[in-house]
Amino acid sequence: MATAGWSTVTKENTNFARLCKLLIDGGTHALRVIFDAKHPPHDLRKHLMDSRIHNILKNLKTKRHLRPEQWSRLYPSVGIATSAGFDITLLSLLLRNICNLPTPVNGWDKEPAATSVNVEDDVVRLRLYRNELGHISEPALSDADFNKYWNDIETVLLRHGVNKTAIDSLKTQSFEPEDEDYYIKCLKEWITDEADRVIHEVKESVTESEKRLLEKVDNVVQKVDQLSPERPSSRPAKSKGMMIL
Repeated sequence: MATAGWSTVTKENTNFARLCKLLIDGGTHALRVIFDAKHPPHDLRKHLMDSRIHNILKNLKTKRHLRPEQWSRLYPSVGIATSAGFDITLLSLLLRNICNLPTPVNGWDKEPAATSVNVEDDVVRLRLYRNELGHISEPALSDADFNKYWNDIETVLLRHGVNKTAIDSLKTQSFEPEDEDYYIKCLKEWITDEADRVIHEVKESVTESEKRLLEKVDNVVQKVDQLSPERPSSRPAKSKGMMIL
């Protein structure tokens, strides 16, 4: 049986793109529901103007974890911020930094236990599903892999207000090639944003480690100087002979 050429859109390609749409559109809805529960829409502006939250976000912007266009959505020059304009990348960042979510038992970067179904665990799960899809070498999934991922992601989304009928409809509705390209591109952008954040954090960590190391060296030198006997400023001249009293 001849294999499909590189330019042919296969059912496996559509499976992958359909799953990207479920994760991005469904995930955005789920994360927005969680975010709105923490910062209700009618109080969002007040919360964003709170000095503590504003300073956290400003620091994220300085570290380039917040892109300029994301900052503009939080603090628009015209109108007021609304979570309806926040994409999945921004929602993920906000949930982790300004929503007072407890740190998951396994941390923010490791898979939660199957029995852990707290809000923070599901935030981690959605990001890890994204990572798994992003690491697939080809944008294609067999029916078996597609169904496994679909069921896992669906379970998380249903816990956070995503409509079951809408999910079922997406699984069977027609999918145009341009739609496939769009959602695959969205997935890549989401991954790129996360990668940029991690790289910047690593660079900062290395810089801070170097600073701490230098400080430790300085402290050791100071302690050695304090313990050493005072050294004469110049060597005494040699005597020509012993004086006998």
